[in-house]
Amino acid sequence: MLDGPRWAPWPAATDRFGRRTARVAVRKAVVAVIDRIEQLDPALGRLLRDTVRTGTVCRYDPDPARPVRWLLDQPYS
Repeated sequence: MLDGPRWAPWPAATDRFGRRTARVAVRKAVVAVIDRIEQLDPALGRLLRDTVRTGTVCRYDPDPARPVRWLLDQPYS
């Protein structure tokens, strides 16, 4: 019988399925893309840096105080 505290054979900051590793990899990729965007369009880079969140899920969280109107080019034919 197992009484007392439970322990895991892997560090507490990770899990055996590599979910933490995947979250870190995704976060680094998102930050790298935003860095590249910021080089081409500083205002858009700042907006994305302020509104894109990573973690268990990735999301765009727009700031209601800074409304954005997205203008997209027509797709190339």
